[in-house]
Amino acid sequence: MPARGLLPVILSILCVWAGGAWAQQSTPPLAMPVAATFSAMPDHVRFPAQEPLLPNGQTVSQPLQPVIEPSQRDGTNPGGSAVPEIVEDAALTPLGRSWYRYEYLLWWSKAQPLPPLVTASPPMLTPQLNGEHTTVLIGNDSLANPDTSGGRFTYGFSWNAEETAGLEVTYFFLGSQTSTALVTNTGPGPRRQIGRPLVDPAVDTDYVAPVAIPGQLTGGVTVATTSRVTGWEVNGVMNLVHIPGVTLNALAGYRYFLLNEGLRIEQRTWSPATGGAWPSVLLAADQFDAHNRFHGGQFGLNADLGEGPVFLELTGKIALGRTVQVVRSSGQSVMVTPGFPLPVAVSTPNGILGQPSNSGRFTNSAFAVLPEAGFKFGYRLGQKSRCYFGYNFIYLSDVVRAGDQVDRQVDPAWIPGMMVGHPVPELASNPHPTPRLERTDFWVQGLIFGLEYRY
Repeated sequence: MPARGLLPVILSILCVWAGGAWAQQSTPPLAMPVAATFSAMPDHVRFPAQEPLLPNGQTVSQPLQPVIEPSQRDGTNPGGSAVPEIVEDAALTPLGRSWYRYEYLLWWSKAQPLPPLVTASPPMLTPQLNGEHTTVLIGNDSLANPDTSGGRFTYGFSWNAEETAGLEVTYFFLGSQTSTALVTNTGPGPRRQIGRPLVDPAVDTDYVAPVAIPGQLTGGVTVATTSRVTGWEVNGVMNLVHIPGVTLNALAGYRYFLLNEGLRIEQRTWSPATGGAWPSVLLAADQFDAHNRFHGGQFGLNADLGEGPVFLELTGKIALGRTVQVVRSSGQSVMVTPGFPLPVAVSTPNGILGQPSNSGRFTNSAFAVLPEAGFKFGYRLGQKSRCYFGYNFIYLSDVVRAGDQVDRQVDPAWIPGMMVGHPVPELASNPHPTPRLERTDFWVQGLIFGLEYRY
């Protein structure tokens, strides 16, 4: 072959050989698969993962990942408005998971009735209950009926996931009411006769057992009344309506109501004389207690009306059941008479109005109705709390009250220290006073100041 024809062939062989040598130095041959090579290498010499390449050298696209802008990390979106946050709002459900109410009560109750218990008349005149110059000092009315503070506490919870049905328990109490009146002929002012107005059952006429007579007897009478009210209830709650601004719930459960009252009359009479019909000292006390316990089933409705943060709540309930009524009455007296070398004290189980004939424990049971109504007006404090004030009224149709259990028909012969010369009738087969179970109604009402928490 001519030398001129061999020259291109020799140049081609040299180019191929040079290219292969360069490729061998820049890229070492793979003795094993890539995955096996990387797994066999120590961790500190592994290469970072490389993005796979397409044949044209472009990076393979990966699945889209959420991109968090810096502005979103502080609770706003790229447009600058707040990112909505999921907040659990108890007001969005009819009842809420649970709820608490704490209420301060300022209530007053129906006054306890009293018969005429103490009278006054001018000296030297025979006192008569309905006489022209006789004044009833205690009785024919009630003693002062002060407002009473108390509390009411409610706890409830839902028992289904939708929070449309639940159970709540309520307890309330009023502080004991005590009213006292004192009448005496001691101290400044004109002297007057003080007595206890009674009725002689033998002749059905009024007479007055003396307590104080100017110049003869000194003494006084103290009358005290007490009253205590408390109760509790357990109700199932079922939501009937729940739309913006209006929530209506039905209530059904059990109701307990307690009313306890007492009437105590204490007399102290002493005489400067050392002889005669009257002892030197007479202490007499009469006690009348009335206890009422109502048990019954209850149902009612509760409506919650609201516009913005302001709301009005209306509640009406009625309970049907029985009232267990218990009356206790008793009397006690101590007479101290002159004696030698020491005075003689004699105690007897009878006072003036509390005699052996009407002392003891007497019971009764009667059907009764107990309705309750009230309203609350208040303001929402955020999503879970609200404060309010309102009014509440409770009525009980059948009770016994202490003042109604007094029988003023008392045989004069049974009164400790009764004056000599007073006509003493023969004891009847059914002597007086007799036990009484006089029944009437009762109510209690007043203002409410409360705080509710619901979540």
